[in-house]
Amino acid sequence: ANHIATPLAIAPHRASDSVPKWKTSMKKLAKNKNVFVKIGGLGMRTFGFEFDERPMPPSSDELAEAWGPLVLFVVETFGVDRCMMESNFPFDKVTCSYTVLFNALKKIVRDHPVEDKRKMFELNAKRIYRIRDA
Repeated sequence: ANHIATPLAIAPHRASDSVPKWKTSMKKLAKNKNVFVKIGGLGMRTFGFEFDERPMPPSSDELAEAWGPLVLFVVETFGVDRCMMESNFPFDKVTCSYTVLFNALKKIVRDHPVEDKRKMFELNAKRIYRIRDA
């Protein structure tokens, strides 16, 4: 599932309506063990966080606070072996820089064991996309 399957939260959709439906759908999708989730794209306008409308970009702490519940739900639902952290640049750029985005993702999962973080930020992508070390 690309960009955590993007629960729509821009007009006419509201997060209060779409997120519970998204969670139900994601739980059903997670039953299919051949489905993996790319966690990212959260800077896009479709998520409805409206950081792109601010005069100053958000910090990684602000993004971690806003995105954390969605990211942690996905990690809990699919498990660390089926999640990959990603960016959706240049589309995420309306919200933040590449560095701020990845710092936010790292902060969200900071309490996970080191090996789980390695899986989500590196090893799962190598395994799933069959990338070999040079």
